[in-house]
Amino acid sequence: MGLLSTITPDVILLDVQTPCGGMEVLKRVRKLFPKQRIVATVELKNNYDTALEAMVLEANSCVSKDLASIEPVYEAICGVKKRDFFTTDLINNALGNEFKERKNGKAEIPLPAIVHKPLVRLNEKETAILRMMCEELDTDEIAKALDLSPRTIGALRDKIRTKTGAKNSAGLVMYAIKSGLAS
Repeated sequence: MGLLSTITPDVILLDVQTPCGGMEVLKRVRKLFPKQRIVATVELKNNYDTALEAMVLEANSCVSKDLASIEPVYEAICGVKKRDFFTTDLINNALGNEFKERKNGKAEIPLPAIVHKPLVRLNEKETAILRMMCEELDTDEIAKALDLSPRTIGALRDKIRTKTGAKNSAGLVMYAIKSGLAS
């Protein structure tokens, strides 16, 4: 933690399953440095509970470290650096699995308040922005697609966060999944 107070890395790659308490490190970094970008790594492709817990603790992305290629880890780091949040198959599967378990009354991990908040009405432009965020488009790509300025997209994204109660892009993606705007 001391090192983070003297330097600010673009992205931290954090193994959240280390014996010395990776999840605890994630909590502490998030508390002390709320804007720090973090890509969490987990051991198994289907380790949905750990991946979801990392996302609940506000990791910006989560990727399996069991992959034959380093490419997905590299993509997550670049994606988080560029967009603040990067969706991976592991995150999508973890969220989908968790919502299925919640419907069946089997879920164990407490989700952030955003997931429990009643759905709000988003206008057509806000809905389009949220869907494009779930498709991993960055601010410039969304602005170009909607023929708006990147600054306007940023302001609208902040408005969506306020409306939905999301703290960050991860919360917006969870909201989109809950509301059926993303699958």
